[in-house]
Amino acid sequence: MNEDDRQFSRTLPPLQSAILRFSSPILFIDERADNTLSAIGGTALFWQSIEGKFVITAWHVWSELVRQSHLPGGRMSVGIPIGAKVISLLDAKIVDHDEDLDIAVLFCPGFQKIDMSNKAFHQTTSWPPTPPHDEETVGFIGFPGELRKVRGMTLTCPSIYWEGPCQIGKSGSYLMLGAPFLPRRRVDHVPNAPEVSDIGGVSGAPVFALRNGSPQLIGLVKRGTEKAGLESSIQVTPIYRIRSDGKILRGEAQ
Repeated sequence: MNEDDRQFSRTLPPLQSAILRFSSPILFIDERADNTLSAIGGTALFWQSIEGKFVITAWHVWSELVRQSHLPGGRMSVGIPIGAKVISLLDAKIVDHDEDLDIAVLFCPGFQKIDMSNKAFHQTTSWPPTPPHDEETVGFIGFPGELRKVRGMTLTCPSIYWEGPCQIGKSGSYLMLGAPFLPRRRVDHVPNAPEVSDIGGVSGAPVFALRNGSPQLIGLVKRGTEKAGLESSIQVTPIYRIRSDGKILRGEAQ
């Protein structure tokens, strides 16, 4: 993280600043014949348990990226931008996935021994975490497609910060409700980016609670297609559905 990034992070709310490094865009990038780029994707979590390092995102995001990578076209890649590079995920191995829970857990050889620049793996030494309670404030950082910009061969992926109280659904899933103005509070490298009206692209974003001054991972955004505004709400899959070895717990909720 450079000095500008450090100064920027010090101005953020405590939870927002603490989780900045753990979220990243996960993208399908098509390098076209006319020397321009196109990109689609979602958001991913860097997670390190006592059993290894994983990249986690929503299953519908990962399955679409893989589908796109098999279509005929120009020079294509699936990857995650780290600093000035895009780390390829074409060699990623699926540790486990679940379509209903909308989770994909990936083992990515390219991420095991690299300089993570201003990113980092969220480390957990005990598992599973304590689930959130009703009305506990939680938040996430995601990368909406609406803010994604391509200029020639240059791609920028601004992000947003979303914070709100968490409500527990009957099925054990979380419904996180956003306050009217918080979805528009940006955390990005383009401070003058326009306000976002559609947060599609934040699917897969890790959701955290701030406990005793430290971020605690509690879930994963299942869908991020809701409109930002007064009635915004986002469903979150509990992170305890994932074991420390990356395998997914199915069946009844905890």
